[in-house]
Amino acid sequence: MPRKLLFVMVLAMILGCATSGRKFDTSAVDRMVVGKTTESQVIAMLGTPESITRCSNGIDIYYYTYAESGLPGLYGTLVDNLEVQVYNGLVRNTSQRLYTY
Repeated sequence: MPRKLLFVMVLAMILGCATSGRKFDTSAVDRMVVGKTTESQVIAMLGTPESITRCSNGIDIYYYTYAESGLPGLYGTLVDNLEVQVYNGLVRNTSQRLYTY
């Protein structure tokens, strides 16, 4: 389990509900076209990434994560992770994972 998710879950148990990260437009992934959508368009659609990994092969990976946890017994935890790979200023690949607990 990722440390960030564990932190959110523990915090939610203490406080009753919590959020982590900045909510982003999950439908934006459907509007991205590999090889055509530009880096600046990604940022316009999703905002500044939470973090960026710059790989030695020239690929930049933009990370977006949002998590929210509700009151125990009422509704659970939602985690939305999105990775956007950018190469030479264009989207090369996307990977989105949505978890509900």
